[in-house]
Amino acid sequence: MSDLNDLSIESQQYMAENLAYHLIQAGMVDELCEILTEFDFLDFKSSMTQSQSIIDDFELALSSGLKIEDDMKKTFELIESAVRLSANVIDTDKQQFIQQLWGRLISYKFPEIQKILDSLKQKDTIWLRSLAPSFTQAGGSLLRTLTINNGYANSILITPDGYIIGGLSDGNIKIWELSSGAEQRIFSSHSGAVNSVKLTTNSKNLISGSADQTVRVWDFKTGNLIFALIGHNASVNAVAITPDDKWVISGSDDGNIKIWDLQTGKENIFGKLLFSLANSTNSINTLVIHPDYTKGKKLVISGSNDQTIRVYNIESNGELDYEIFQLKDHNNNISSIVCSPDGQLIISGSLDKTIGVWNFERRKKILTLAGHTEDINAVAISVDSKLVISGSSDKTIKVFNLETGKEVTSLAGHTDKVTAVVISPNGKQIISSSVDETLKIWDLEKNINVLKPEVEEKNNTSLSHNNSLEAIIITPDGKQGISASVDGIIKIWNLEKIQEILTLKSQNASIKKLIVTPNSEYLISVFANNLAIVWDLKLGKELLTLSIYGDSNHGFAITPDSKYLIVISSEKTLEIWNLGSQRLITKFSGDSSLNCCTVAPDGLTIMAGEASGQLHFLQLEGID
Repeated sequence: MSDLNDLSIESQQYMAENLAYHLIQAGMVDELCEILTEFDFLDFKSSMTQSQSIIDDFELALSSGLKIEDDMKKTFELIESAVRLSANVIDTDKQQFIQQLWGRLISYKFPEIQKILDSLKQKDTIWLRSLAPSFTQAGGSLLRTLTINNGYANSILITPDGYIIGGLSDGNIKIWELSSGAEQRIFSSHSGAVNSVKLTTNSKNLISGSADQTVRVWDFKTGNLIFALIGHNASVNAVAITPDDKWVISGSDDGNIKIWDLQTGKENIFGKLLFSLANSTNSINTLVIHPDYTKGKKLVISGSNDQTIRVYNIESNGELDYEIFQLKDHNNNISSIVCSPDGQLIISGSLDKTIGVWNFERRKKILTLAGHTEDINAVAISVDSKLVISGSSDKTIKVFNLETGKEVTSLAGHTDKVTAVVISPNGKQIISSSVDETLKIWDLEKNINVLKPEVEEKNNTSLSHNNSLEAIIITPDGKQGISASVDGIIKIWNLEKIQEILTLKSQNASIKKLIVTPNSEYLISVFANNLAIVWDLKLGKELLTLSIYGDSNHGFAITPDSKYLIVISSEKTLEIWNLGSQRLITKFSGDSSLNCCTVAPDGLTIMAGEASGQLHFLQLEGID
């Protein structure tokens, strides 16, 4: 590395971008393995290029045909995976490369991985080193995370040539390259959230439906808006395009399905409305064109808030009753529908937490897929019709086997509800979007046979809560960490072993604050419902429940000897509690609302402040 640092900036840039390539071309396997497992070179390359350049080096090495040992190939795969998982962070903050690489490789015991990790410990740079594998580890199903700023994707699709298109909650449409995750373009014109995006079969036009009540038609190559289709009087939730690219079909909260002439529209500023289907008085949430459309059967399928799937024949040009039949069995809104490629199956996702599998010809539900614990917002089906993929408000993506009806795997990683899922055209990847403002790309082939980390026994416990964390604290003796989540769950952790040792649960309310006494014996958890609980940390036992008033950050104080708790319990009242005996020993009431309190190091002198601005200086008397 010192040799590289002696080069000019131009030469350093060239070497960063091309050194691995030249070693591969020259067949210099030992030298290639050395630089690709040396942190200094990877860090140097990261500082000079984007993360995709590092990923490209590993992919080229693995596909080069060079005789690389199996253990080294696994090492290459893991480092490449770690960089890919970290790309959204390190491409914007190069200084985090060291902690990202460490945090995603810490579970693995391969010699070359350990060599890298050992070298990181010797660095004289200041960084935060993970003590346990709390990051998503390399080598798993998750391939990459794409970050969306100031919004999330309601709808996503993948183009045949490998681009991801996302319709965003901020009214924009973003395009990413699937292979690199690089953001390519942004389309802007909608004044409301984009709920649905579709691409014509010739990839010339992008169609978007929005909460601004319009459907817009774009030139996909240039990003220019061609025209708008105006006619709905509520949010447009779904759009579809007929396979011949002639008609656009839109569904709305106004209960209408509208059919538009896309070709005529190119000659008019607003396009031409052909006819409407108004057989539902409820919101239309999802639309799909039946695959038999190409065989002359012009069938459209909708799902709506009245828990009904409707099948329409739109061939009649307004002269006949379009609705052919209905399918009913869900007991809540239908959020998403897809068809199997052969048209034999309809797959429906519902807010009733189930997925329906329907035989189209028999017009009958043949299977119910269950496993999610909250609303299902999106469904997709694999190219071979063997797998159904679903995204839910429970933050997970699930994969089901259609033959057995069993759940194959569950993919966790999003931190908020999943809004959309799609499968790549080659059937190898799942792309999901979430209200957490990310897109995640998953390896569908690897989601069962994942390369398992060689993890020490102490790391087998999950280092997480099931819900958002609200408060954390470390005991004054440094032996325990305490975490609390929005569902009222408190977990106690051994900091030496990085292990969960205790779970506490009392109130079904979020926790606003955690307080530990100076002697590390008592925990006070302050809840959003204006209650506070005192716990014995050694026993994991609830000792006392107190009513509190006002700001939890300023309404508590503990004496330095850990004997007494001072708390503002009501609007004008300060209480002193003996923690050992759990007894109320005295009270003090002010003239107006008490907002804050504190205690001096002597454990006897107390200050309390009123909303009026009045200060009280108090002395605790009569105690030993």
